[in-house]
Amino acid sequence: MIALVDDLDEKKVSNKSKKTDTKKVAMLRQALVKLWTIHQKRKADNTALRQLMQLDDALLKDMGLSRDKLVSIQNGSSTFNSLVKRTILSDRDQACSTTPLRK
Repeated sequence: MIALVDDLDEKKVSNKSKKTDTKKVAMLRQALVKLWTIHQKRKADNTALRQLMQLDDALLKDMGLSRDKLVSIQNGSSTFNSLVKRTILSDRDQACSTTPLRK
């Protein structure tokens, strides 16, 4: 049986559309927050990279960095996170691989 338009309950139809609109607004808000967070992180990374590039090679070496690593970050072939993780892991591996002193 086909329902006529007059038979539909207008309140049910409007409630359904309000629920969908609310879900869409929540999803849009969530997407915008995520995009804004990514933007802010990139902005902070770019600022940090500019400041690090202004340092001399000796100071970078003392911090465990090299200009080559910074250039690779600038070109996009590497990220700050991967650089930090790699440095932390290599430091940890070096610390764990030390041989105990002989008696």
